[in-house]
Amino acid sequence: AEPAPEPVPASVPAVPDLPAAPAIPMMMMAPQMGSNTNSDPLAALKKRRKKKREKKEMEQAALQEEETEDPSSQGSPTSPTVSRNALREAEAAKWRTLTTPEGTSYFHNQETNETTWDKPDCLKTAEEIDKDGEWFWMPHKIEAFKPARLVCKNTNGSWTVETEDGSSHTVNKRHIPLEPLQWSQLRHPVQDLVLLDVMNRPLILNNLRERYVDNEIYTNVGSILIALNPYKRLPLYSPSIIESYQKNKTRQPPHVYSIADDAFQGMVSSLQNQAIVISGESGAGKTVCTKQCMQYLAEVAGSSETNIEQKILSANPILEAFGNAKTVRNNNSSRFGKYVMIFFDKKWKISGASTTNYLLEKSRVVIHSEEERNYHVFFQLLRGAPADLLKKLHLNGDPSSYNNLKHGTPDVDDVDDKADFEELTKSMEKLQFSDQQYND
Repeated sequence: AEPAPEPVPASVPAVPDLPAAPAIPMMMMAPQMGSNTNSDPLAALKKRRKKKREKKEMEQAALQEEETEDPSSQGSPTSPTVSRNALREAEAAKWRTLTTPEGTSYFHNQETNETTWDKPDCLKTAEEIDKDGEWFWMPHKIEAFKPARLVCKNTNGSWTVETEDGSSHTVNKRHIPLEPLQWSQLRHPVQDLVLLDVMNRPLILNNLRERYVDNEIYTNVGSILIALNPYKRLPLYSPSIIESYQKNKTRQPPHVYSIADDAFQGMVSSLQNQAIVISGESGAGKTVCTKQCMQYLAEVAGSSETNIEQKILSANPILEAFGNAKTVRNNNSSRFGKYVMIFFDKKWKISGASTTNYLLEKSRVVIHSEEERNYHVFFQLLRGAPADLLKKLHLNGDPSSYNNLKHGTPDVDDVDDKADFEELTKSMEKLQFSDQQYND
């Protein structure tokens, strides 16, 4: 059984430096023509494993027979199997499993005072021992990359590899380079990708995937923040979380609040304008990141006038109603670009803001795909406006009655058009829209 990790006592030696990345070989030599190579290397490997397993079973059966015939020989030090087990247990007793403050396991030899990231052989389980060999990242259509063990190198330049589920694949090594994999590199996902042992695509994607599974959607690359859309609501945005990043963001995990705080502190310390560039493909979460950056600045800086920061935030429901729509990838996709400027006075209080819109997708008003729908404002108006307003505008409240709305997907998960219309009208009131502007 594998020993349980122990907390790190004060006397434990320092955690070892991260091991250096192995050098990538410049050229892999194929077997010589005419050499004794099996036509089915995977079958040969399985055959060798089967023989090894049968031999081990025979040894254990013979040992059990001897112990049955002579009970006094049980546990005898002259038994080869017992001796091997005793030596393995004695070697394992020298090691203990410890953890760093970040939760990463490492191993300490109490006899030699050696520390290492790699688990010693005497502590490995049968499954871990089975992972010995040369492993590489094999390209995969769905998961991008999967770990695969090298079985053999074929004479035509291709490689035969085996994945963890036992399936065999042939990879053309000449056209598809394979990145080497060390299992110790996967010991623990890092919050900043610059801390990876090797900076390559497989390790980057594996790190992002492992964090995403744990609902950790933000990952740093130095001063750059990678955000993944979780497609669900997470408890990541609240006044208490804003306060924690304002007090000491260095002890907090990666977050869009940290980016906003860096920009604000940079402006204060350097007395220069700061810019935050939020980019990504459709559905990546640009709209949410923009709103949360503005929310953080509004909470931290406040305003020189009464509730001016709330007026700035109130512009978002209006912009989203007239400029956002459901797409194949995203239920609230911004169909326009925007450049937001927030102004501060000499006391670093928000004094105003301006938003420049450009590249609005005007064609969506008349045509869109069957899996999408028109701009939110049309559905908000029909489903949320009072009856007298609908009568005044000669509308019946049913989206299917209109050619530009009946095609596509009129209903969207987690979107309440009626409630959103109420928020829209309240935002217009906060921004002091006139009756004429409201009716127009």
